[in-house]
Amino acid sequence: MGWWAAEFGFPVVAHACAVEAVDRCLQGLSIDTGRMAENLDRTKGRIMAESLTMALARDTGRPAAQAIVEELSRRAEATGASVMDVARADSRITAHLEPRDLRRILDPSSYLGSTDALITRALEAFQARRSSGARS
Repeated sequence: MGWWAAEFGFPVVAHACAVEAVDRCLQGLSIDTGRMAENLDRTKGRIMAESLTMALARDTGRPAAQAIVEELSRRAEATGASVMDVARADSRITAHLEPRDLRRILDPSSYLGSTDALITRALEAFQARRSSGARS
């Protein structure tokens, strides 16, 4: 083998093996939306704490919003109530968010979290690496 095999051969083979392994894993994957909904419902809205925190932080600042939402989440868990019910009864929330806003904020089907920022960061890193001539 020439020098190129050492420099390019292993990464190409490693990537090909990784892609093949992922392909094998995904072949048997099926998505059970009903089960997904059940799992989300079990959290009684606690899985949407980040969404509520970010919405509340616009008015209160992030540290205050985090403290409020953490307290609400703990109260909801301790009492068996939903985050929605606890939030609707809390004046620190209702002073800033309308009930229709709360429904949207606590709806997992409409929230992608930091996905956009993560995708942007990955694309920027890829472009920077590509334009610098670095090899993957």
